[in-house]
Amino acid sequence: MVFDMKVKLLAALAVTGLMVAGVTSTLAANPPKMKMTTEIPASITAPAKAETSIGTLEYFDGVPSGKTVETVYDYLDRSRAVNVFMNSIPMLSMYSLREGQAAIESVIDAKGQAKGGALQGKILYNAHCSSCHGEDGKAMDFKSNKEGIQGIGWLAKENPQESIHKIRWGHPGSKMPSMLVDKALSEQDATDILTYSQFLQNLEDQ
Repeated sequence: MVFDMKVKLLAALAVTGLMVAGVTSTLAANPPKMKMTTEIPASITAPAKAETSIGTLEYFDGVPSGKTVETVYDYLDRSRAVNVFMNSIPMLSMYSLREGQAAIESVIDAKGQAKGGALQGKILYNAHCSSCHGEDGKAMDFKSNKEGIQGIGWLAKENPQESIHKIRWGHPGSKMPSMLVDKALSEQDATDILTYSQFLQNLEDQ
């Protein structure tokens, strides 16, 4: 008898527990709407996802996921690195200009004469320059509005600073390559080419 009553009591408690659980879950899914309840505007709610230029960012209740945090930090690191690089360009340009002015003295003397070797310059000139400028340097006339042909020899004598720059780095918008980059020549090789180019003009002047 006592056993039967205990079984019935446990059964009643179990049913009551299930009912309470059902009511609780229903309330959680559909919370009661109070008299002063105000709907949250969609414009200020945190979205679950946001499509951006750096990919899809995911959130839960406004809190970013681990992957989103990593993505944003990677973007910040990259953008700050680019900012540092861009800010360093003016400083490096000024430094290069200063060093370039000092270094030109090792290439050209005070009278504008190149300090390289003409014999080695001739070999390099014939190998890399003569196909366009001609063996005598007159295939291209840089100042055709004046008397005579003023070719590479004239330019090397008239403006050795510009000439050595173009020998080293080429001429933008033309077929002239960079002797240092495209032909893998050395600084001394470039100086030797300039020296021989001036020698071509010396032959014409004689």
